[in-house]
Amino acid sequence: MNEIDSNDRVARLQQAAEQAERLGSPPGDADVDAYRLVIRAVRRAPMPALADDFAARIALRLGPAAERAGIEDGLVILLLLGMALGGGGYLMPKLWPMLSSIPISLPHLSWQWIIAAALAISLAWAIDKFWERHPGGAPA
Repeated sequence: MNEIDSNDRVARLQQAAEQAERLGSPPGDADVDAYRLVIRAVRRAPMPALADDFAARIALRLGPAAERAGIEDGLVILLLLGMALGGGGYLMPKLWPMLSSIPISLPHLSWQWIIAAALAISLAWAIDKFWERHPGGAPA
C-alpha cells in the first residue's frame, strides 16, 4: 500500500470515528474504535493554562527577530541592486550596438544619461524602502 492510500485510509477512519462519536454508535469496527478512544482521550484531557507573563515572553522573543528581519531586508535590497548592476555590466557590451542605433529625439541626451538616471531612481527607491522600515529614519 502506498503512502497516499495509507493517508486516505487514516483520514477515512478518523472521519468515521468522529461521526460514530457524534451519533453515539455502539462499538463495531476495531480500527474505528481505536480512533474513537483517541477522540475521547483528547476531549477529556485538561487544557493547560497559559503563564501570566506569556505575552511578555513572546514579545521579548519577537523583538530581536524583527530587528534581524530589517537587516536581512536591507541586505537583500543591496544584493538585488548588485545583481542588477552586475547584469547590466555583463549585458551592456552585447546590447550597446542595438541601443546606440536607436535614435534619440531629445537634444543632447544620450543613452548613458538615461541609464544613469534610471539607476539613480532605482537606488533612491531602494534606499527609501530600506529606511522606511526603520522608525529612526536616515542615520545622522
